[in-house]
Amino acid sequence: MLFDYRRIDPSFIQQSVDQAIAFGDKTIADLVSSSGPRTWSDTMLGLERVARRMAEMNGEALFPAEVAIEEDVRNVARAQQERVGKWQVELAFRDDLYAAFKAFAGGDEAAALHDEAKRLVDFWARDFRDAGHELEPAARAELKRVPLDNRCRSVRRRQLPHGRAPCPRG
Repeated sequence: MLFDYRRIDPSFIQQSVDQAIAFGDKTIADLVSSSGPRTWSDTMLGLERVARRMAEMNGEALFPAEVAIEEDVRNVARAQQERVGKWQVELAFRDDLYAAFKAFAGGDEAAALHDEAKRLVDFWARDFRDAGHELEPAARAELKRVPLDNRCRSVRRRQLPHGRAPCPRG
């Protein structure tokens, strides 16, 4: 079923973003609280569910930032693009998420991955590395002091085939 863009208004945009971020927060909380050996299902699949939800929300609620006739719709969508972009960038800086990812990425299941699945793990590994998780504590603390818009550029986010969004405009 095609999405009906005629129903887009500022409140729809706000509600869609709120729901997507709440879904992401809950999914990530469940992911990082999972105990036992890390698997594709309890680690990477959760990250992909969040990425898919954000991509869907982007197509429905944030796309009007570029095409809406109404200025108020464009302005709200642009503000929410920035909010979502910053939320997504912060994921790579989360220590608990990195610990969960690292536990999976260092295991036998991850070592046996091929093609798209391996590429997804490699993308996340790059993002976590760029977020400073492999730096000495003092250097990482310095990176965390950088304003988020600049951190975003340092993480080198860009639109990727697996649906993660680019940095907010700065």
